[in-house]
Amino acid sequence: MLGTITDLSVAQRKPSQSSLISVIMIFRDERRFLAEAIDSVIRQTWQNWELLLVDDGSTDGSSQIAREYATQNPERFRYLSHANHANLGMSVSRNLGLHEARGHYVCFLDGDDVYFPQRLEKHARVLDMWPTINVVQSDLLHWHSWQKSDCDSLEDYVRPRLCATDRLIPPPLLLWAIVTMPQLYPGICSITVRRDTALEDGGFETRFRSLYEDQVFLTKIYARNTVYIIEDYLAAYRIHSDSTVERLRHNQGVVDSTWEIERQHFEYWRLSFLRSLPDPSGCFSRIIGDAEHVASLNDAVTQSRVATIRRRIRRLLPKVLPQTMYRWLLGRRRTIASRRAHMAFAQLCERWIKEFDETQHREYPGAHSDVRS
Repeated sequence: MLGTITDLSVAQRKPSQSSLISVIMIFRDERRFLAEAIDSVIRQTWQNWELLLVDDGSTDGSSQIAREYATQNPERFRYLSHANHANLGMSVSRNLGLHEARGHYVCFLDGDDVYFPQRLEKHARVLDMWPTINVVQSDLLHWHSWQKSDCDSLEDYVRPRLCATDRLIPPPLLLWAIVTMPQLYPGICSITVRRDTALEDGGFETRFRSLYEDQVFLTKIYARNTVYIIEDYLAAYRIHSDSTVERLRHNQGVVDSTWEIERQHFEYWRLSFLRSLPDPSGCFSRIIGDAEHVASLNDAVTQSRVATIRRRIRRLLPKVLPQTMYRWLLGRRRTIASRRAHMAFAQLCERWIKEFDETQHREYPGAHSDVRS
């Protein structure tokens, strides 16, 4: 069953630094941020790494930055691009990195985000100590304060966490959690996975070019693999208006419904994927029921109208409210969201205990079954 790992001596041991980690960094027109992202990998306390710089058709000079790093230290850095310097999307680019990686473990970092210094070490320690764990996950910081010159920039924050201690979660409970609570999806830079596992699960789905490609990958990973969650934020997700997500969420994607349409495509894909899985215990049938309910609520046209209203409110509030009150409202909203997430996850664990045999996940001798701890 779901539980914490009681023997956390792994966290106190000096890592062997024997396992090679391949960091796959995709980028497109990230000249402003690319060097900072690369330098965050160089500063890692875990020294046995390689960095694959995958260029998805950049035209702003970031290609030259990546090539310079690769030329100066070809043992550490490799520059990769598509034929004819094409732009093929995030999924194809990450798959290129997956297939070219030499490491036992792979992790991901976009060209505008950064790792904190212990990111690789903390993940690698768990994977080295527990061969039956295939995925390690941590939190990330939503990073507004990088804009130091902007006195009105929003405060940094970490999204709701699942629990108060490090935790081992057997499949498919984490998949079930993110189906019912999408706010618990981690950023792709928060995941480290054994390379063989990522390839066996099919990597990234190429039809998802720029939205939901990470959630598709995580859906496949969570369906079959035990995940160890480190309760620490070890990466920073840079919030800026030029990012793909921000452009589509707040501007272009709202106008032409791209965001809602892609979400609907993702939900239909997820249902098809879940229905294709063997289900001897009946667990996936319950997850499918919840996924069908979520999909039925997300009509693209309706959600587009709701998104337009929300966007207008978000733009209006900082103009009509004092900054201190606006920041307080945002903080209050996040606190309430966190409490709701914890309550929903606790309820999901209760369902899990009631509906499934507690003996089916006893292969981890260091885990115990108290989901409330």
